[in-house]
Amino acid sequence: MPDITGKKFTTIAADADVVYTVTLAAAGHKTDILNNTDGEILISEKNSFTQSASGSPYLTIPSGGGYNGLALVTDKLYIKSLGTGTISVV
Repeated sequence: MPDITGKKFTTIAADADVVYTVTLAAAGHKTDILNNTDGEILISEKNSFTQSASGSPYLTIPSGGGYNGLALVTDKLYIKSLGTGTISVV
């Protein structure tokens, strides 16, 4: 699991079925995520990507999509790529 730490802007060269760990500047830091892969990406605070009866513990961003202003409780962000391409974290 590749670990990316301490950059204000990061572009990840993503491969399919790989989980990337991004350490943010601080807990509560608002983050923008752009998915430029050919598949969905899954975003989680707890490195859990298994769906249960109570729902999914992750956010899904489709290919070509993005999410602005994601505020996390922790300073860790886990991104699972289901395709290849790039993922930008600001």
